[in-house]
Amino acid sequence: MFWVILIIIVFVIIIAITKSRPKENFDNNRFININTTGKETLLFELTGVHVPERMRYISGFVKQSDSVTLEFEPNNRYDENAIMVLHGGVNIGYVPSFETEEVKKFVTKYEYYALVYKKEINMGYLYMEIGLIQK
Repeated sequence: MFWVILIIIVFVIIIAITKSRPKENFDNNRFININTTGKETLLFELTGVHVPERMRYISGFVKQSDSVTLEFEPNNRYDENAIMVLHGGVNIGYVPSFETEEVKKFVTKYEYYALVYKKEINMGYLYMEIGLIQK
C-alpha cells in the first residue's frame, strides 16, 4: 500500500511540474506576413541574445512583430561599428559584425521601420531575426 501511494504522489508531482513549465515554441513555418511588394527589406539574425539577463527579458517581454530600434555605438569598446538593437529601450542584442556595413547602407538609404521578424525558442536555444523594411 505504501508503494502505491508513493507512486501516485510522484506521478502527481511530475504532472504538476510538466504543466507549470512554459511551453517552448518552435515552428519553422511561422513568419510574419508583411506586404513588402516594391519595398526593400533586410533580415539578420540577432546576436548576443544568450546573455542571461537579455534572454530572460526576451523570453518574457519580446514578441514577434514588436517594434525595435537600432542604435549605433561608435564608442563600443569591442567594435566601433557595433549596432545595438533595442526593444522598449532595453538592449536585446546586436547586429552581427559581418552585417553592420549592409545594415548601415540600408538605414542611410531608406526611411525604415524595424521589427522582430522571427522569435523561436527550442530546448533553451533562442533564435531571433530582425527585419528592416523600407517605409
